[in-house]
Amino acid sequence: MEKSGRFLGLIDKKATSFTLEEGQVRVPVYSETFKLPLVTEIFNFSFQHSEIKTLSLSKKIKSMSYPINTLLLNDYKVFYLETNDASQIYPENWYKERFGGDIYNGNLTEFYTFHIFPQRYSLREKTIYYIEDATITFTYENIVDEKKTIKMKLMI
Repeated sequence: MEKSGRFLGLIDKKATSFTLEEGQVRVPVYSETFKLPLVTEIFNFSFQHSEIKTLSLSKKIKSMSYPINTLLLNDYKVFYLETNDASQIYPENWYKERFGGDIYNGNLTEFYTFHIFPQRYSLREKTIYYIEDATITFTYENIVDEKKTIKMKLMI
């Protein structure tokens, strides 16, 4: 937590990136990408997390304003989310998953990326909801490999 005048800011030095959406607070993001063979089917997905804890704040967390100069962000990556109603908890969910494909080391590869938001914020309640760890489990299968299950625990 960082104090800046009348507002607070969320800081997490272990995060791999953070959200940056106009009108919303900046929230830490933990991202993990799995490189999978082409034509992969994902099933038996589960996302489990530790107990949800809360922290009531005396001040609001400052929302992001108009675009900022990304040259000032050092080594951080910026992750954009879709617009969310300010009366809701932001981000809306604990995680978001993305699929994509590209050439990696000369091979067509599918990428399965998880973005985990360990801290979520309610502007109306001035409350942070947070988790301390999460476990992702999924099974994948493709035409070349047999079924494989991946289970990964993230300590946040």
